[in-house]
Amino acid sequence: MLQPTKGIVPEVVNNVGGLYEGDLRHYFRYIFDNATNLGNPYHNFRHLMYALVAAHEGCDYHRQEMSKLQIRVLLIAVVLHDANNRGKKGNDHENIKDAIRVLEDCILPEDTPFFGEISRIIWSTEYPHKKKNENLSLDERIMRDADMTQIFYHCWFQDIIFGLGSEWRMTEMEMLSAEVEFLEKFKPCSGWGMATFTEEVIRQKREEVKSYIDLLKD
Repeated sequence: MLQPTKGIVPEVVNNVGGLYEGDLRHYFRYIFDNATNLGNPYHNFRHLMYALVAAHEGCDYHRQEMSKLQIRVLLIAVVLHDANNRGKKGNDHENIKDAIRVLEDCILPEDTPFFGEISRIIWSTEYPHKKKNENLSLDERIMRDADMTQIFYHCWFQDIIFGLGSEWRMTEMEMLSAEVEFLEKFKPCSGWGMATFTEEVIRQKREEVKSYIDLLKD
């Protein structure tokens, strides 16, 4: 599972391990300098970087099934998938369109032939999900698992309960109950996701969330 390794985001952006073609410095800096959502309660810089690191790990797991170019295309989509997110519940269709506009503005000439592929992967994150897990391609499966698993990371309470709760205008107890329901239904869909977020990992997280409910209930 993802660990809070020192310097992991710069390592992924600079492609230190040579997992994919080129590097992501242009897209990272464009987001850092221009995206309007970096300070959102949940759909913020941290979420984009969590998803990037998670997807990079997923691509490393599946590296025998993907070319370096395919991995690059996926990781560009991950970096941009929530760019300019409005930080409100509902209308995710509009959020995706905003992210595609960012892609149009910042795509490098060498990546332009893959605009459709990058857009397709970004659209797979629209929530509620339009495509079932079993109908997703491998890159979409990695994208979805990277996008949906922040609750398993060490700062999940701040990110999910307070952050996402603020965007969704839900109380902390409402969010905790919603996360129990989410964890009861959650099924990772990539090979990496299934190997990382096992039934036991999910069960332990569900019990942890329930323990907070028990602490906070009247």
